[in-house]
Amino acid sequence: MKDQILDILSDIVDDDVESCTTLIDDGVLSSLDIIQLIGALNDEFDISIPATEIIPQNFNSVDALAAMVERLADECELSILERDPSGDDFPDPACEYVIPE
Repeated sequence: MKDQILDILSDIVDDDVESCTTLIDDGVLSSLDIIQLIGALNDEFDISIPATEIIPQNFNSVDALAAMVERLADECELSILERDPSGDDFPDPACEYVIPE
């Protein structure tokens, strides 16, 4: 996973970032770089990085990025599909639970 993240980062910044622990603090990653990085991580690892995870601690190093990606990849979203929804009602006992693969 770290190699994939390093490949993504090498496409975004020219600096050697493998051992850097201050990507945000030292301005190695600009705000536009972070947006590009988020999109690339979402696509590469099939995750969705919520706004609450966009904090310097998660983006300051490759290790921090890998930990965040791993944590988000392990989360499972549960969707409820009601067979006959009507109006603003809540799901009834005859509903299906869909767990993404």
